[in-house]
Amino acid sequence: ASIIQEFNPSGSLVFEWNSLDHLAPDHYASTQPYNVNAFDYLHPNSIELDLDGNLILSHRTANMICKINHQTGDVIWKLGGNYSDFAFINDGGFFGQHDIRVQDNGNLSLFDNDYLTNTQARGVEYELDTINFTATLVNESIYPFNFSAKSLGSYRILGNDYRIVGWGNTKRPSPSITLFDPQGNIASDFLFRDSIVSYRAQFQTLPNLPTRPSIGCQPVGINLELSVSGTHNEYLWSTGQTTPTILISQLGTYQCWVNQGIGMLGSFPVTVSDLNLCDGVGIKEISIIPSEIIGFYDFMGRKLQTEPKNKIYFIYYTNGTIRRQFKAL
Repeated sequence: ASIIQEFNPSGSLVFEWNSLDHLAPDHYASTQPYNVNAFDYLHPNSIELDLDGNLILSHRTANMICKINHQTGDVIWKLGGNYSDFAFINDGGFFGQHDIRVQDNGNLSLFDNDYLTNTQARGVEYELDTINFTATLVNESIYPFNFSAKSLGSYRILGNDYRIVGWGNTKRPSPSITLFDPQGNIASDFLFRDSIVSYRAQFQTLPNLPTRPSIGCQPVGINLELSVSGTHNEYLWSTGQTTPTILISQLGTYQCWVNQGIGMLGSFPVTVSDLNLCDGVGIKEISIIPSEIIGFYDFMGRKLQTEPKNKIYFIYYTNGTIRRQFKAL
């Protein structure tokens, strides 16, 4: 059963909802995997207050969203699933969804995991007509290449109509998070290097972010002196020195870490290419030189027999580097 409980600030239970009182087990979707020993017929994964104060619930294994009366617990309507009250006008509906949200205009947004085919997860936004009971797709954020994102995931619409999709349990070469612009074009892609996944991705401006220290240069006699911006309690240079400034006598790359909270925050590396001029000090772009090529792979992670033309693909190297590539004819 799915149980929702609401407590007031003093810790008293003020509302409780049990799905078995309102939704029978036959709401379970046949497209979902069945486990006789762990029959999770609804699997709620998000809850939202509607604009009128009632509750919107997402039930993943029923492929259904329902609206619940916040006072009586009665089901007001169902969207999707075996007993949908709505007809989808220009869309086939959603499967195994996550992260249902109510927008300021009353529209519903959600992450469609596409559990039916496991190939084309997306972010979708629906306009609901509760008079004629129709659901109209008004926007979707969809990746140009198919890949499986059948678990976890999120979809958020930002104030400037940018949209951010957290693809959930995906790994390279599939994206982890994608930011779409108002025209539906990809503004940014985030691909984690290892096994990190995101349950929900949100766009936030974090307060009180630390200021990264910078390295300055000044001539001192016949030497050059490097110094770190700001005043700190601890310093650790890449040379092993622990002073705010260091004199350098050889070419190379230098970096300094300073205390920040319980850890250390590093400056950008600088490269000294001339021991007579501070103009020879500049930011060094750190790059990993690829080693031997393992092979060429598409966005689904499938190894390709030959290097493709006129399409985006990935090159895997023996040192762990992965490079996205486009090669024209």
